[in-house]
Formats: sequence, C-alpha cells, structure tokens
Amino acid sequence: MDDPTVNWDQAIYEEIKDKLSSDFKNCGFKPGEDTVFIPCSGMSGAFLKEHPGEQFVPWYKGPTFIEYLDSLPSFNRRSVDGPLRIPIVHSYIKMGVIVMRKIESGCCRVGDKCIIMPNRTQVEVTNIYYDEDIERDSCVCEENVRLKLKNVEEEKISPGFMICDAEQEPCGVGRVFDAQIMLTNYYPIICSGFCALLYINEAIFDVQLQKLILIRDQYTNKIIQERPRYIKQDQVAIARFELTQSGQTRGVSFGFRS
Repeated sequence: MDDPTVNWDQAIYEEIKDKLSSDFKNCGFKPGEDTVFIPCSGMSGAFLKEHPGEQFVPWYKGPTFIEYLDSLPSFNRRSVDGPLRIPIVHSYIKMGVIVMRKIESGCCRVGDKCIIMPNRTQVEVTNIYYDEDIERDSCVCEENVRLKLKNVEEEKISPGFMICDAEQEPCGVGRVFDAQIMLTNYYPIICSGFCALLYINEAIFDVQLQKLILIRDQYTNKIIQERPRYIKQDQVAIARFELTQSGQTRGVSFGFRS
C-alpha cells in the first residue's frame, strides 16, 4: 500500500478488496464473515503493529494486523496427549542425523523410542534443539524443533516421512486415499484418469484420479450428485486418488473436510 503508485489510495484498496472477495467467495468463504482486509506495509511496518496516525491514512479505522491476531479467540486443534506426529521437512548430518519440522500432535522427550513411517525404521531421540541450538529435554505440539536421531542413516529419510511414537499406533500408510477437492482456475472439467501433483508435508507425489465419488454444495455440504462422470469449475467433490509412481507409499496423518 505504500508503493508510490498506490500511496495508500482508498480506491485501490477497495478495488483489491472487491477482487479478492470474489475469489474467496468462489472458494467457499463468506466475505465479511470469514475474511478481514487490513492495509499495511511490510517495508515501513505501518498497520502491522502500530497505527501510523489518522493524518497518514484517515480512511482506515480498523485494527492493526497484530491487534487483530490478539483479538482472535484461542483454540487448540491438536492435543499434547494425542499420538506423536512429526512430518519431516528436512534432514542433514551434524554429528549424527538431524531432522526438522513442527510437531503436529503429541509430545516428545529425549530418550523416546520412535518409528519413522512408512518404512517403520526404529529410532531413538538423543537430542532436541530449538532456535540458535538451544537444547531442551522435551517438546510439545505446535513447536518447531530439530531432533537428533540414533539408529538411522540420513539417506534413508525423505521429506514427507512421519515420526511416530513406537509405543503408540503409528500413522496409516497407503497408496489410495479419498480427498475433498475444488476445481478453481484450472481446466474446465476433469474426470477419471486425470493426473496431478500432490504437495503435502514438503513432499511432492504424482497422483491419478481414480474415481469421482460425489459432488456437494460448498456452502451447505449437501450432496448434489453421486458418482458424477466429471466435475466443473468451482465445484466441490469427494474423489479417490492413487499414487502412480511404482513402489511409492506414504505415511499420512491428516484429515479432509467432510
């Protein structure tokens, strides 16, 4: 908004807001209820933490970005007592094998015995690191950590692998899965046999659409049609996909909206 060609112009702000609201609405969001627009500048920091003053932007009376985040109700989607789930985003060697990622569920302690899925490799956590190599004895869900592991080689670990607790039920492993999808800004229609790339937990997989199960209303969730032959732009569907690369299986722990 502070670009010289914009200069905090309210008309440009409203134009951007209207265009984005239309795109959000097509994705199932309700403009005004599910979306909030805040003019701000990453270069100067205006409206990120502090309001620059009415003489600077007299037409905006809303909160700053940080004020809005602080006003949101607290919630905890994941449980510290839940099963351990750490999708690996990166691994490297530094006096041992170290993996990185945010803990999605559960907790972990030094000395814990874990399993790396889908290969079911048995490992032990020997060290837990935070930013700037701060070492801790434990970590819990929602924290970004680095774990040093024992009994595994770095080349045996790939992005997207999942660390689970050896004493708990590990995540599921499979080649076929059902997912809710929405077709936006893509081909006019897609049908069985369509191939695509799946991006999940920093991993990329080739998948093929095996079957369309149903089409549902994106606002009411009511089923519109079962076993459709194809889906069109802006339609929401439940579809069955399969990993197409030979010998490819994944350990997965995620849910799709139903």
